Amino acid sequence: MSELKPEEENGRPHLIDPAGLFDDIYTLMAIYLSSRQFIEMDIEDNEDAGPPFSGIRYWHELALGMELEKVPKLLISIAATLRIKNDDGGWHSNNRRPVGRLSPDLRGTSPTDDIPLTLREACNKIIHATRVHYDVEEVDRFESIGRKSGYLNPWVYLYGTKGKKDWKATLNVTAFCKCSLETTF
Repeated sequence: MSELKPEEENGRPHLIDPAGLFDDIYTLMAIYLSSRQFIEMDIEDNEDAGPPFSGIRYWHELALGMELEKVPKLLISIAATLRIKNDDGGWHSNNRRPVGRLSPDLRGTSPTDDIPLTLREACNKIIHATRVHYDVEEVDRFESIGRKSGYLNPWVYLYGTKGKKDWKATLNVTAFCKCSLETTF
């Protein structure tokens, strides 16, 4: 067995093509921007549906299920890629705009003790989160037939523990994606 040593890019160990990162960022933003459109399409398609609701199409259920499956994978992929390239010196960002808020100690602080969440810290929180919650705008249009529905708002709530402190990070997905794109240039 022989060890293959690919040519290193300026001494950097990870040869990551930014096209994959761009694809993940684009897909993540497309999910959030289309989520509301799927439910609006259902409402429009079913405006005239009467009992027994034979024409009802539940695109939003399909979409929301797929969104909740894909979003965490995309967040982890983006965060891991950015951290790797930042740590090996391949990509840098001087961007200090926050991409959310961090409550570093849920038991010992008040909401006024929240601090801005930097891109690097957001990546850390995504990677180390033990729970992930989503911001869903509920729409009561289909409650009459026993169905709950909603669409994703571009906020993700990440929870975890650092040392003995429980933390919560509120991630603005739009700001995270914008800052992620700026990091690679």
